[in-house]
Amino acid sequence: MVKNTTTERIPFDTGAEIKRIRGEVSQADFASMLGIGRTTLIRYESNERAPDADFLIKMNMIYGADPSQLLLGRQSSNGNSEYQLVPKSSARPSAGHGAIIESEQIVDYMSFKKDWLKRVLGISHSDIALVEVRGDSMAGTLDDGELALVDMRQNRLDTSAVFVIQVDDALLVKRVQPRLDGTVMVKSDNPAYEPETLAGKQLENLRVLGRVVWPRLR
Repeated sequence: MVKNTTTERIPFDTGAEIKRIRGEVSQADFASMLGIGRTTLIRYESNERAPDADFLIKMNMIYGADPSQLLLGRQSSNGNSEYQLVPKSSARPSAGHGAIIESEQIVDYMSFKKDWLKRVLGISHSDIALVEVRGDSMAGTLDDGELALVDMRQNRLDTSAVFVIQVDDALLVKRVQPRLDGTVMVKSDNPAYEPETLAGKQLENLRVLGRVVWPRLR
């Protein structure tokens, strides 16, 4: 018999928080409003499965539910308020020539000590996420398969740093440097890759998703 370990990765009672918001609405009607199947909702409410990003967005739009409240809402008996639950996205930004975005959703969670996040990284909010790096263009700084913690509130290019960016349909993790002439330099730490300059139409299609804050980068 295969043991279901999904609930062991959800140390907070997210399911109870979803039930509280649903109230007297039937599971079928609630699921329909949120564009999911009733079976999926049952799994969310029983903590057999973690809610994905689309569900969290719709809960926020329709019910005004804060995603962090849903994920961290009411502690289970195994919870620990010293820790912050950080979602890991299925989106894998490329440290190479660009990964095409498919479906961004939460596939897992990792716990970080709140004190460490605040003391070491200066983060005291919940707008952070983990992504897995793909490719070798940032080798030595961020290697293929390495997890990176992204602060999504740091989405302005006012300094040179390593960011997760979207250019057209490509998702990249690169060292990004704004220039005085209004263009943006996108550089790799692997010298085998040439830097690129974004201007004009490419610059219009540039979206900064957040700054990589861990591992600590120069």
